Amino acid sequence: ETTKLVCSEATLNSISHSHPVSTGWLCRLENFFQPFQRFAGRTKTVGNGFSKHVDGPVVTRLKPGENENQIASGFMIAIPKLILASASPRRAEILRSVGWPFEILPVHIDESRGEEEIAASYVERVALAKAQAALQRDSTASILGADTVVVIDNQILGKPVDEDDARRMLRLLSGRWHQVLTGVALIYGATSQSRVAHELTEVRFAEMNEDEINWYVATGEPLDKAGAYAIQGHGALFIEGLRGDYFNVVGLPVRLLYKLFRADSLNTSMRHI
Repeated sequence: ETTKLVCSEATLNSISHSHPVSTGWLCRLENFFQPFQRFAGRTKTVGNGFSKHVDGPVVTRLKPGENENQIASGFMIAIPKLILASASPRRAEILRSVGWPFEILPVHIDESRGEEEIAASYVERVALAKAQAALQRDSTASILGADTVVVIDNQILGKPVDEDDARRMLRLLSGRWHQVLTGVALIYGATSQSRVAHELTEVRFAEMNEDEINWYVATGEPLDKAGAYAIQGHGALFIEGLRGDYFNVVGLPVRLLYKLFRADSLNTSMRHI
């Protein structure tokens, strides 16, 4: 199953004037659609246009036997339907927001970290293991695996085991910069080709007093999040700065995913599902 995306530079530029979308999200949308912009002037807006449908790009399914050059006069990208090897609603929402078709197939693997294993190697290994586990259940699909951790003082912070552990993590992060790493693995089942990479974003927390920490933990939000916070939720109240990909902190660096998909070694096979 293949999807094409159509977008013009004019509709991108009109977003900020037609919809109160946040600057961070707008920047990431502009970055995601950057490959389209050099084709501005010979693209065609479909339906009501992206400027009126800011919850995702304009998406149209290709008909059997139809290729991108046969549709309108615009520039199209054929992307494969993915199997998301994760139960994370945040990763699903990111894919949904950019119009990437997918199905969810949660997997359970051993996520224990090896002795002396660094964060970048760890998230890539776990992301690949998740994708491989899903591939065992569907050997013909395009599989996406991802794993996110928070790193501070060379400590890898996963999900807290309980409320006390969440408080410990928040005290570590309070008033300081830390790193968020997400490993991304993409496997095309028909050929067993794979690509693995990771994204790194730096985030600065504001100073948090004990009352704020206790309040935040009481919301329940930190308990199933790496590093005990959600930048897209209540945790946003305590974020002072960010350097890098916002979506990476949420749980899926979608720009990196697109770059992996576009890589030459996978692009040809993936465009003909």
